[in-house]
Amino acid sequence: MFRRCNLILYSMLMMIIFVVQLAGIFAAMELRSIITRNEYQNQNVNAYLNDYKANSATRARWDALQKEFNCCGGVGFNDGYTAWRNADIGLDNAVPDSCCLRREQQPERNCGSERLSESGVTVDQHIHTHGCLTVMHPKLEGQVVPILLGYAGVGTLLALLQLLCVVFAFSYSSSIARYRKHDDAKSFRSNGAPTPHHPSVPSTPR
Repeated sequence: MFRRCNLILYSMLMMIIFVVQLAGIFAAMELRSIITRNEYQNQNVNAYLNDYKANSATRARWDALQKEFNCCGGVGFNDGYTAWRNADIGLDNAVPDSCCLRREQQPERNCGSERLSESGVTVDQHIHTHGCLTVMHPKLEGQVVPILLGYAGVGTLLALLQLLCVVFAFSYSSSIARYRKHDDAKSFRSNGAPTPHHPSVPSTPR
């Protein structure tokens, strides 16, 4: 009985893991679809950069992103930096210093000042002009999409193995139940059914 309960518990746990695995596979394929269809570039990034000066968390995220990918702003080739016009820093015609070309280890302080008032001919001599989402797209397609496909493939194999384990566990549990039932019936027949005892009734004199 103890072994059968363990098998049932194991089967239930494997079913939960199987469902979670399927959810992960579907999520990976959905993310791959978003990347390949370039859907994320349709997002309005203004809401994520409009409080750059006032919010230190926003400032840290964008500075890290722009330094990592050598980009500036949201979406677009050559004009991605113009997204900063909609941010609080854009009121001063400035872009973050993290947009600046790094000819040295660190860009010059306030090098992004007044860059939005310059023409496109001269601005690219001082700052990166491509939007970060646009710059990231080839990297996502070349590096992230293969990882997602690999995860989906391996995850599918693991999910099939988990499903087989569940089937075998339930089958073995049923076999144990049938064997135990058969063994109990055989033991009952070998011992014989008890014969009911009827007390003798004395005869009445005629």
